[in-house]
Amino acid sequence: MVILIHEWWGLNNDIKTLAEDIRNKGFHAVAIDLFNGSVATNRNEAKAQTSAVKASEANATLAAWVEWAKGNGNGTVATLAWCFGGDWSLSAVSNTPTDAAILYYGRVTSKASSLKKLTIPILGHFGTLNKSIRKWLARFRSHLQRPEKVI
Repeated sequence: MVILIHEWWGLNNDIKTLAEDIRNKGFHAVAIDLFNGSVATNRNEAKAQTSAVKASEANATLAAWVEWAKGNGNGTVATLAWCFGGDWSLSAVSNTPTDAAILYYGRVTSKASSLKKLTIPILGHFGTLNKSIRKWLARFRSHLQRPEKVI
């Protein structure tokens, strides 16, 4: 089962289409919503949405979906996330064991203590020439137990 975690725009048609594409390839997939149905159409709305997320609620939502996925697929669960969803993906796999995590960008600011516990494969896609991500990416790699696992 693949759990898709949306970017800062929200659970929009792009993410829903990607979930459908994964299902069409024969996999189980669910796209979850951390914004309670809100979808931004501009940067200011997107910033407001991300700021309004309560960590305790988001972590509870993620944990519930991971547990649901374990019982409704073949038992194998991975997260797939973009931008805003990147750090939430890491939070999910740190708090509720999964089998893998795939990140497309993301503000990877999870605590070192959480990241060091991870033993699952992590596939990270980052724009290393992007100056805003370089500092997070360097810290992220150093906090992982086995930094060679970050691709």
